[in-house]
Amino acid sequence: MRYLIAWSNLPAWPVAAPLLGVAMGLVLAGRCWRRILPLLATVLMATAALMVVIDQVRFRYPRDFIWPTFFDQYHVIGVLAVLCTLAEAIRTLLARRAVRPTPRASVTADGTGHQPRQQDRCRRKHRDHG
Repeated sequence: MRYLIAWSNLPAWPVAAPLLGVAMGLVLAGRCWRRILPLLATVLMATAALMVVIDQVRFRYPRDFIWPTFFDQYHVIGVLAVLCTLAEAIRTLLARRAVRPTPRASVTADGTGHQPRQQDRCRRKHRDHG
């Protein structure tokens, strides 16, 4: 569904959404550096902002209600940055879900399944070594 939304926001770059999907698939499969998505999002947003600033300085657009319409061509870059951020959020959620222990696997050494408090761990450490 998110790729349909991407295609509707990226009419000038119809290949961008599928390429982002391939990049996310490579990251999830472990075949690509996992920090590429947030790095790409940062670079894309910075590029869009820089291009807006350069155009504003060059052409001195009037500050009025229609000011954002002067930068429609940079909207695509901002949407790609948002989609990269969304892809990274999905990757993070999937990674957290994979690491979360199941109730059966969380049995501790004492067999109770309860994690000892920090104070208990410190007392045991001092008692054993002191």
